Parts: sequence; structure tokens; C-alpha cells
Amino acid sequence: MAMKKILAGLMLGCLLVAGAATSEAAMTYEQALKYQGLNSEEVFISNDKVKDAYGQKNIKRYFSLLNKNGLAHSGNTILGVGDYTFINLLINYGIANMNEEPFAYIRWIAHLAGAPDRGYEPKTMNIAFSDGFIKTFNLQGWEYRGQIINGMFANSWAHLYDGRVRLNDFDLYELSQHGQIVAISMDGGNGGIKHFFYSGDKDINSKARLNRGIYHAMKILQVDEQAVIAKKAERDRLAEEERLAKMRAEIEKEIKAEAEREAMKKAIQAEIAAKEKAKQGN
Repeated sequence: MAMKKILAGLMLGCLLVAGAATSEAAMTYEQALKYQGLNSEEVFISNDKVKDAYGQKNIKRYFSLLNKNGLAHSGNTILGVGDYTFINLLINYGIANMNEEPFAYIRWIAHLAGAPDRGYEPKTMNIAFSDGFIKTFNLQGWEYRGQIINGMFANSWAHLYDGRVRLNDFDLYELSQHGQIVAISMDGGNGGIKHFFYSGDKDINSKARLNRGIYHAMKILQVDEQAVIAKKAERDRLAEEERLAKMRAEIEKEIKAEAEREAMKKAIQAEIAAKEKAKQGN
């Protein structure tokens, strides 16, 4: 029961996300509701009652794209470390009267074996695909919720972490281009690995749902694939220009240093020759 209360509190917490904004041409909330109605077996309304910026109670509007309530695994062990994980893909439409731009994000919760001050700081999440591609996200903005104890007789304990990974239009496009998701994991903060989805047949239906969820996110946010490809090409071009400019600057610096070294070498040689000539004159 305590665990359920904690998780309920987490779902009402402030949204800490990392990444850039998604497509600016997303469906309106009313359009998204109609889309949800046509895809109600895979897109779920998942709202929370929260206080808005003015302290007024209001509804924060979400669509859940990995089952209605995400996917949780509980691997608690007797007199051991809790091994709970939770993951979901959602679209946040914000509070109705705040006119917020909708965006997609991955919501995660995990039990780790230690606190941040003991060196437990998860840094990356990896999503592996059937074609061998692995998409890596930096875990920024996660929160440490403290140590918890489960069970009437305290038969399991863990340190609770939770976070969100905001997905921009390029992230969604890239996640849609590599076939089926086969595994999702994050580093355990101390060199270990924490699994949300294992490879193989385990959770195969939920992994398929997540693939479909990515598709639905792109539809709802109306990600323009051609625009994404064009932006990627431009980003790659600018990155290459920056790389070449940096290389040129380094080479110019080396040439300048070599020229200065050569000039100093000639000056020293001239000084030595002058001293030798002076000695011979004496």
C-alpha cells in the first residue's frame, strides 16, 4: 500500500524533462481526443488532478501510449534489494487554460541499490532494436526519492529514482525507423544494468505496443518526416562544417607554432654564430 501511495505521488509530481520541443504542428487536444477514440485499444486518456500556476485545481491532460498505465515489473526479493521498474510513453497536453505545446516523453521509475551520495547516478537509457541499432538517451533531470522499505516485515528495501526523457521530433522519427524494439535498459548508476524490457519473448506484447505507441505519437504530434530528414541533413552539414573549422583552426595553430619555433631557431642560430665570430675576433 505504501508503494502504491508513493507511485501515485510520483505521477502527480512536477515534470522534469530533457530534450527539445516536438513538432509545432501537433493536433489540438480536441483532435487528439477524436484520434484516441478511433484508436482506443492503443491510445489511452490518462489525466491527473493538479494545481496550476495560480494554485487552482485543474486537470493535466495526458495520453498513455504503452498500455493504460505503462508497464511495471516487481522483482522484490526476501531480505534483499527491491527490483521494481516502471516505464511508459506519454504525450503531455498540459493544463487546459495554460495553452501549452504538447510533447512526448518516456516516464521511468526504478529501484537502485544505493543513493547518489554513494555513487549511484544513472546516466543513460538504451533502446535496442531488431536491426541492431541502439538509441541512447542521456538521463538528465531525474530525481532521487529516497530509500524505501517494502513488505510488512521489511523484507525488501531499495532506493527510488524517477525521471522523464523528453522526445523531440527527430527522436520519434529515429525510434520509428529501426524495426521492433527488443530491449530497454538503463545503467544502474554503479556500472550495473537495470532492465525495463528484456530481449527475447518476455514482454513481447508490451514491446509491440510501445512500437505502436511511437507510431501514434508521431501521428498525434504530426511529425513531418520529410522536414525531420531535411533538418537532420542540415544539422549534419553544420556539424561537418564545425568539425572542419575546428580542424582548420587546430592546423593553423600548429603551423603558427611551427613558424614561431622556426623563427626562434634561426634567431638562436644567428646569436650562436655571432658569439663564435666574436670569439674568433678576440
